[in-house]
Amino acid sequence: MKRSTNQEKFLDTLIRLNTKIEELGKINILNNHIYSEYFFRDLLNIVYGYSLENHNKKQKNAPAFDLIDNTNKIIIQVTATCKKQKIEDTLKKEYLTNKMEEGYRLKFIFIGNQNNNIKNKNFSNPHNILFDSKKDIILTQDLCEEFLNLNINKQDHAIELLKKELSPL
Repeated sequence: MKRSTNQEKFLDTLIRLNTKIEELGKINILNNHIYSEYFFRDLLNIVYGYSLENHNKKQKNAPAFDLIDNTNKIIIQVTATCKKQKIEDTLKKEYLTNKMEEGYRLKFIFIGNQNNNIKNKNFSNPHNILFDSKKDIILTQDLCEEFLNLNINKQDHAIELLKKELSPL
């Protein structure tokens, strides 16, 4: 079945990307982190139907988040640091209070090392940012589950993006 083939391609490609980002990060080669912001902007737009833009285009190395969807009121940080401290450091940032007042929800997409236990932790959230770790932390497994639910045309669109952006990996 086409869906099965697509799912395998999708998962295999994301696992290879995560491994590459993790291993390059160990030797302090971080350029893929920047390119990942653009890749995941496009992938999340396909998989979740968002209208994300790269916020760093507007403000270089913007604090607290990288991607913004003004239609769905979502802000996303793309990061390879899948740790509680990273999330709490972000939630502490004053910069987020304006977005919180406008009703934006904060999400994280973790690239590289995947820590499935991260969703079960409690986080200090001093500014009461709209954030629920169970729903707002996106791991590779979450992307794969969402991908499986897409219709075949959207799956093909996502696979085409993977081919264009990541082949050969």
